[in-house]
Amino acid sequence: GEKAGLVFFRHSRFRPRGTVAQRMLVMPYYIAQSADLPPADVDLLSIFYNASTKTDLKRIQSAKFEYEITQDPEQLEFFYHQMYAPMILSRHKNAAQVVRWEYFKEVYGKMELLLILKAGRPVGGSIISQTGDCLNKHIFGLLNADHELRKEGIGASNYWFSIVEAHRRGCATINYQCSRPFLKNGIIAYKKKWGGRIIMDRRERELWLLPDLNRPSVSRFLEENPFICEQDGLLVSLIFLGSWISLNDEELSIYFKNIHIQGDHLSTFVILL
Repeated sequence: GEKAGLVFFRHSRFRPRGTVAQRMLVMPYYIAQSADLPPADVDLLSIFYNASTKTDLKRIQSAKFEYEITQDPEQLEFFYHQMYAPMILSRHKNAAQVVRWEYFKEVYGKMELLLILKAGRPVGGSIISQTGDCLNKHIFGLLNADHELRKEGIGASNYWFSIVEAHRRGCATINYQCSRPFLKNGIIAYKKKWGGRIIMDRRERELWLLPDLNRPSVSRFLEENPFICEQDGLLVSLIFLGSWISLNDEELSIYFKNIHIQGDHLSTFVILL
């Protein structure tokens, strides 16, 4: 309507035309991230040990986490009931949507389970699969959604052990799967530290945005929520700067560094409002 400052359309058959289409932005519902892996004879630490990961890697070592790969149906059921479901319920509370066990088993039953162990006991894990020379990470689960395990670095161990296993198999890439397309999204940032580069998520779900840039409230929303959109089949990072973000040169450099991310055929546009 005329009173709206920002209009969203989400419909697979919606395709605006003419001048309206020129004013609209297309936001993918999800973007995916993947990391390139070195050849099998190259030490992983020489690639992945850096200022952003060294604390995580030290925590993994200190907690003495280990991992194993299994396709045991009983372990999969244990993962579902004691790790996956509790974590979803803990994270999303009343909005949680836990996939039914029967459907979960049908979808993931033929995949592999990377179990994270502490003192020989399973405390976390994730579903993985391999497609060609790419290892795909799927669902992560944490035993009883235990906060203490989080503090010990089990989240980092989930990423690191997946990287280690992919490298052991000789994979060229590891697919971290999907995230929301907002550059300040914590999940995007966390995958970025483990080498995550943006790639197109091919699912046919997208949002069309029609912003009224003359409205201060819309300008503020855009400045606070830089995002990735599609243009001519390619991805573009949009970073908006205006009156709501006032930074000196040094602060601006740090700000760009924190939200900038690399990707396949990904450009970055800075838009002054």
